[in-house]
Order: sequence, then structure tokens, then C-alpha cells
Amino acid sequence: MEKLVMFVAIIGSVFQSQKVLSQHPQFKVLGDSIKVYNAFTFSPDGRKMFTSEPHRIKNPDGGGLLLPRWGSRNRPWVTLYQYDLDDNSLPINRNKLPFANDSLDSSPHINFSGDRIYFNSRRPIPGSTELDGVMHVWYSEKDASGNWSDPKYFEEINRKNYYSSYAQELGDGSVMFQSNIPGSVDDGQGKPSQDLWMSIQKDGRYQPPVNVENLNSTIHEDQLVINRNGDLIIFTRYDEKEMYLFYSTKKIGEWTEPVELFITDQGGFKEQSPRLTIDESNFCFAHGLLVMCAPLEELLKMNSKY
Repeated sequence: MEKLVMFVAIIGSVFQSQKVLSQHPQFKVLGDSIKVYNAFTFSPDGRKMFTSEPHRIKNPDGGGLLLPRWGSRNRPWVTLYQYDLDDNSLPINRNKLPFANDSLDSSPHINFSGDRIYFNSRRPIPGSTELDGVMHVWYSEKDASGNWSDPKYFEEINRKNYYSSYAQELGDGSVMFQSNIPGSVDDGQGKPSQDLWMSIQKDGRYQPPVNVENLNSTIHEDQLVINRNGDLIIFTRYDEKEMYLFYSTKKIGEWTEPVELFITDQGGFKEQSPRLTIDESNFCFAHGLLVMCAPLEELLKMNSKY
């Protein structure tokens, strides 16, 4: 398979950036019916796609149950789904993952070996029967028969009353994630911002998380994707008004100063869930409810001209 993803439509009319988008590689829409809520991930064999999508729970009056979050705004409950990818790498056969529940499981990310999937959840943490007030990282592991385990609370990186989310496993087994645990950069208002953190795996054990200082700022770092070699990261930053994509490369063991990836203003939606296809030839992200992709090498090459 030369590329993981074959696309079915090109949306040229939505390119409204102030940058010279006529020189940018064309973004294409994956599938024509898939609607992701905020995240997706591809299996290493290129045969499956995992997403988080709205999951309506019926009230006695027949209405959908909404979960209040972030002040006065409401967000629908979401949970985790799995698609098969057909011979054209388009998603078909949507099914809810067996371990997913209705406690706002979201943002799946599968590891490079395909035997562990990380996700965010507000499900009750160990020792509690109540939904947790913040997001934490959970994971499920696949056994030799292909069955997913019951979800496990990622105790080594989570801390009660602090956000931890968007975990991705690196090629060496270490994990990078987003959190506002103590040690995060001050947001300028006396509160910790959401930062990127790393937990190195050593002798089969996860070490205490370390703040990845070169990548963090006073605004919030958020969703991320790292390539298999661990020398390219693309992640989001957001403030009260907008979400931005940034990228950094690792040189001589250190991350370079992050540079904004100019693909924004694609029709008024935020660019979320940065992902790479399995062969790492294409960069993808969630745009509204759609998944959009473009050749990674071309994107970085054009971006370097600004």
C-alpha cells in the first residue's frame, strides 16, 4: 500500500488563510460519511480507524443527555468507536469499542505496535464511584486473541484534581502527554497552563513525568502527534480565542523552538487531533467533523518559506 489513505473529495473553496494557500498542498477529506467529534487514530496495519464521536443517551423524556462542561457551555456525551478501512482505505463498519462507556471517553491514540490504545476519560478513578471532575489518561491493551482489556487508569502520569490527557506512546515505550500538574508554566494569571510532559520508560517502569520545557509556553499546549523516530512533533496551542498548530524537530537531543504550521482558517473550524498516517507520508487533522489530510513533506516544505 503506497499510502494509507485514499481520499474522496477535495475542498478547495474552504481555503481562506491570509497565507498564500495556492502554494500549499491540497487538503483532502477522508471518507464522505465519517463524523469525528474531536479525535481519531489509525491502527498500525492500516486496516482500522478509531474515533471519538457523540453518543446520545436518552432521558426519560426522550431527549439527549448533555454533560455541562467549561462554565455555561454544554458538550454532548462522546465515546469511542472503531471503523474497518476498506481496500481504498475508507472507513466502513462503525462499531462502538467494547470497553467504551458513556463517561466521556474521547481522543483515542493507538501505539505503534497496535496493542495499546490510550484515551481521555472522566470515568470514576480507582477508589471512587463518581465521575471525575477532570480528564485523566486511561488505556486498554489487546491480548493475543485480539480482544481489548478492561480500561486501566494510567496511575504513573495521572494526578487527582489535575488534567492529564492526549497521551501518545513513543517508539521506545515512553509516553508524552498534556497536563497542568505542578511544574507547568505559569499562564500569567497565577495558574498553571496546560503543558507537554514526558514519562520515560526505564527497565519496564514509567519514570516521574518531566516538563518538556522547550515546547511549552504561557498559553496552553494540547493535542499532539510524534513520528516513529521521535524527532518530529506536531501539536496544538490554544488561547481563549483560537487554536493553532505548531511543529518542532529534535536536533542533538533537544527540541527546536516550535514554529506555527500555517494551515489555519480553513472555513472557521479549529484544527484538532493532529495525526500522521501510518507510513507518515500524510498529515491529518480534524476540521469540524471532518478528517482532512495533506502530504507531510510538501506541507513542511511550503511552511518553511514563511
